[in-house]
Amino acid sequence: MRNTECNLPIEILALVLDVFRRSLPPREFFRTISRCSRTSKLFYAVCSPYFFHYGVQIGTPAMDRRRIFHHRVSPILERCPSAEVYIQSLAYNYDFYQPKEVALHSLSAPNVLQLPNVTSISIRCDGAHALFRGSLDADGRGVFPVERKSYRLLLEQNMTAQTVTDLSFAHIRQIPSEVILLLPSLKSLKFQFCSMINSPSLSTTTLESSMTCFAATYTDFDPSFFRHCPNLEKLDVQGANPKSNGLAVPLTNAAILHDFCNLIEISTDCTLPWEKFLPPEPNSLFQNLRKLCIQLDDDGAKEVITGLLDRLSSLKCLSVDMDTVKLDTDIDLTRHLKSWRQSLQKMNFTWRKNNDTQLKVLCDALDLDPRRSTCVTPAALQSLELHTSLDLLNHDNIFDHDAEQWKRLDAILGRIDAFPLLSCVGLHINVNRICREIRQDLSSDLTKEWVVQYVQDWLGQIPLKNLMDSSKRPTLKTTTDVTSFALMFPGRDGDDLLDTTL
Repeated sequence: MRNTECNLPIEILALVLDVFRRSLPPREFFRTISRCSRTSKLFYAVCSPYFFHYGVQIGTPAMDRRRIFHHRVSPILERCPSAEVYIQSLAYNYDFYQPKEVALHSLSAPNVLQLPNVTSISIRCDGAHALFRGSLDADGRGVFPVERKSYRLLLEQNMTAQTVTDLSFAHIRQIPSEVILLLPSLKSLKFQFCSMINSPSLSTTTLESSMTCFAATYTDFDPSFFRHCPNLEKLDVQGANPKSNGLAVPLTNAAILHDFCNLIEISTDCTLPWEKFLPPEPNSLFQNLRKLCIQLDDDGAKEVITGLLDRLSSLKCLSVDMDTVKLDTDIDLTRHLKSWRQSLQKMNFTWRKNNDTQLKVLCDALDLDPRRSTCVTPAALQSLELHTSLDLLNHDNIFDHDAEQWKRLDAILGRIDAFPLLSCVGLHINVNRICREIRQDLSSDLTKEWVVQYVQDWLGQIPLKNLMDSSKRPTLKTTTDVTSFALMFPGRDGDDLLDTTL
């Protein structure tokens, strides 16, 4: 597009951008203003607050060249020097399985940025499974020359530490404790560890050496950095199985060294040593916790979770994986819902296989029956979301396995006096086993159309009569690859559907 001078007033250009923002999806809006910004310098200056609202991603030459601002970070900021004040998010994509010259280049890439107002930093190490492609030295260890040095350089050179409140590490092997010490204002901390997957192409000796290498890096984690995060509110640990990576001991030490009373949100897919986080004084921990997401892979975690839930008094959001957390044996859901009835606003339950017992326990916990004094419905509940699976090849219907319990759930949720604030019920379904022949013979559009048509025909079999009002059909949302879809049942008062990510 030819670069020309724009004679329109700035107010008109700002109005055009505001119309784009309101009418276009975020991705399309970003592409549109990217094209418009090339028309003139004035239009580019007006676009800057929107253009950099989504943040900046920095990649390395070894990565996908389609990434935003891949080689153009410096020219863009030279063209609009004021743009740096609008950037609030920085995503640094680092490939630690790369040649030496590429690694050295990646160290200098962030130096073009001086971001005084950045609040969110995301550091992602791609190539986490390159270990299984033979990238090992003679001792069976991966070569990672400058990873931790790159972390520290990124934080020291490019922003004032006082502004960063959100820090995320994805596919990491080592927790960079020293760089977190630079961020005293940190409020959100997320770790996503790269998983060790058994590969048939690796010999037993190589695999054992690799596992030893990874376990050693985890145990090098210094938990004392939690002392320097007094304002930490959100802790998210994914992929950290203490059985395989030796992370349990460092996290136990972290619990001893730090008081986590300010935590508002905890999310984990592993069995962390929560019993070590509990002080001897009752009701002195997790008083501010509002959101809890748990997924267990350890059969002996019953006492740990029970002790944790007993310390919660004002929980607002509960997310449970029912494939790993048994509602009837691991936790007493009915008793906990009774204590949270005035605070709990959102519940999220997930199961990937038919589990009639779990659904029955859920119904028992939600059922408000005068003859059952132990079952008290959470009156403040606003949203209930259920995630399950569907087998299209076998024409599976999740409602056939326990139709009576589904009808009972529908009757429970239909009681206006029991759930006066309930505004949305979401049914998220993962589509299993769509065979390769279908995906090869049909284009993506036809495949999506076929799945949507199947789901629409399948809707007539749903026994949720109270939720499926004749005048309000549920809204159907699908992912672009048609691997899952969601049915969002609107509330009785016609409120807008709650935003839900598939």
